[in-house]
Amino acid sequence: MKKLRFFLYSVICFTLIMPVAIHAESAGMKPHTSGDIIIEDSNGHLKSFNTDAMLLEKSLSKKPSFSEWLQGEQTTYTDTYSAIICIDGDGDAEVVDSLDIPSGYSVMTTRGGTSQNVYWKATVEITYTVQNPKAQLTRVSGSWTQLRGTSTLSNRQVYYNQSPYGGNPTTKYPTSNTFGYGTGFSLAKVLDLGCRSTATITRTGGSFKITASVSWNPSM
Repeated sequence: MKKLRFFLYSVICFTLIMPVAIHAESAGMKPHTSGDIIIEDSNGHLKSFNTDAMLLEKSLSKKPSFSEWLQGEQTTYTDTYSAIICIDGDGDAEVVDSLDIPSGYSVMTTRGGTSQNVYWKATVEITYTVQNPKAQLTRVSGSWTQLRGTSTLSNRQVYYNQSPYGGNPTTKYPTSNTFGYGTGFSLAKVLDLGCRSTATITRTGGSFKITASVSWNPSM
C-alpha cells in the first residue's frame, strides 16, 4: 500500500511539474521572430496581405541552454527575413516563393494574365539582445533589391520600436535602397520589438506600396 501511495504521489507530482518545466525550457529558447508583407495599390486598396510570409534567410545566434536562461544569460540574435514581390502589368501584385523563371520570359501570374513581370526583393534584419526577463532591440537594417524588370523605388521609410519600455518609436527616411541604424535603446522589460520598412514601387501601369515587417515578442 505504501508503494502504491508513493507511486500515485510521484505520478501526480510529475503531472503537475512537467508542464511548468516544459514551459520554462521553451521560454529559455529564443522565441521565433515573424515577418509579414502587405501590398497596396496607389488607391490604398489591399492587394496582398501575407502573415508570416517572409522567409528566414539566416539567423546568427547562440542558443542559450536551459540553465543559462535561468541564470539570466545575455544572448544576442540577428535574424534576417526576406520576401520576393512580383508585380505584373495587369495591376496585380503578390508575394512569390522564388524567382526561378528564365530572364526575358513572359510568365503567367497566379492571378491570371500574362505580362513582363517586375520582381523586387525586400529584406529586413533585426539584431536584439535577450536577458530573461528583458530584451533590447539594438540594430535594424535592410534593403530593397530589383531582381528583374524596369521600375523605380520611392517613398522609402523605416520605423522601429520596442514597447513599452527602453525605447522610443523612431522613423527614418533612407535615401538609398539599403539602410542600417543603431537604435540606442536600452535593455528593459518589453512586450514586443521590431522593424517595419515601406517603399513605393512604380512601373508602367501603376504603383504599389510594399510594407515589410519583422517582429519579436516573448510569447512567440
